[in-house]
Amino acid sequence: MQIRTPKRYQGMQRRSVFSCGRFFISLIMVTLILIGVGIYYNRDLIQPTADRIIGSALNSIEARAATQMAPLPTATPDPSVNLVNGGNAWERGNITDAVGFYEQIIASVPNDVMVYQRMTVGLLTRGEVQEALDYAEHTVTADPFSPDAWATRSLLMSWQNDYQQGIASALQALDFDKDHAQAKAFLAYGYWGAGQVELASSRADEAIALDPDRWEGYWVRGLIRENSLLDITGALDDFGRAFTLASEQNPAMAGITVSGMARILVRPEYRNYDRAVELLEQMRSLDPDNRAVLYTLGEVQFRYRGDYGQALSPLTECTRINPQDYDCQYLLGRTYNSLDNTDAALLAFEAAIEAGSPWARHYWWAANMYIAEGKCSEATPLLQTGFRMAQLGDLPADDEGADDLITEAFPALMSTCRVSFGDGNAPLQTPTEATEEG
Repeated sequence: MQIRTPKRYQGMQRRSVFSCGRFFISLIMVTLILIGVGIYYNRDLIQPTADRIIGSALNSIEARAATQMAPLPTATPDPSVNLVNGGNAWERGNITDAVGFYEQIIASVPNDVMVYQRMTVGLLTRGEVQEALDYAEHTVTADPFSPDAWATRSLLMSWQNDYQQGIASALQALDFDKDHAQAKAFLAYGYWGAGQVELASSRADEAIALDPDRWEGYWVRGLIRENSLLDITGALDDFGRAFTLASEQNPAMAGITVSGMARILVRPEYRNYDRAVELLEQMRSLDPDNRAVLYTLGEVQFRYRGDYGQALSPLTECTRINPQDYDCQYLLGRTYNSLDNTDAALLAFEAAIEAGSPWARHYWWAANMYIAEGKCSEATPLLQTGFRMAQLGDLPADDEGADDLITEAFPALMSTCRVSFGDGNAPLQTPTEATEEG
């Protein structure tokens, strides 16, 4: 039987002599050869352009990758220079400059207790108490096991009348080092503020016995003798010793100690106003932004020497450094009033009130300025608020003549402006006699 095979499988067909495909391939090859020859002979012209194009593309890619994958570089300052500058300024007694140097590098030295201590005390003596409190907390964070850190926190807490925290912090420091004289002194400071005078006095004596060459124990004992034991001579001796030691050990607190000396020197037992001013001016030249020095100098010039022109400069500086210092604002207002500058006096009294003054007398003086200008409508709310503060006894213990505020000073002005003595909530005492002096 014969099988038929389709024609397409019957074997290979004969090729044509001329092939179009082979012709086009040959043409392309010849063209490429000619182009290659042209490039070779013109390579000096072509190469720079190609390099620029490729290089530009690579640079663009690298730059884009860098900005996408890596953060911008952050400069990390070397703290050593500012540490040295801050230390030198501190030792010279230029505390404001020292604080400025330390502020620039504080983030770079998170565990340096000494720097945080200096920032704390430096800001405290500038009158920046809230910032000082923050740094006191950071001081403990820098080294929770440092008795120096806890002692610093104790000082700040008691300074702000938080005696419970002040005492607890001092005890924590003593738990780490039972012979820590600084902590023992600040424990005495906390006890004294809390009204435990006998305990405070014994702890101050212990601090001095532990280290008679530290300033803190003498300063605290001077405060106790000045205000509680009324040992004026002993207080002056203690403040003098504290000043000498603090000038070397803690220049920021030297101004606090010399202010204590000045307070003693103007007392009736001494009445040495010139010496008080001399000491304060010397300290001011060394540490011109020390709040205690500026306020005490202004107070001595205003209250004891009656030199209102000389009082103006330190009190103005005090309010410039810290506009929220209501005590400085008030005394500045009194000074301006004594210089017959009623407008400036009113601004200072209002600034004291806006700063949150707890003193009823500050309200009285602001009202008095308004009444002098015939503005009873502005004076009335000040009189009502201030009189209520005095009547309820919501005053610091050392307000000047708080009883006179109730019986004489406020009622005189209230009568002038026909302000009611009561608001219906609590009966107020109606005075039988009134004067305008406060």
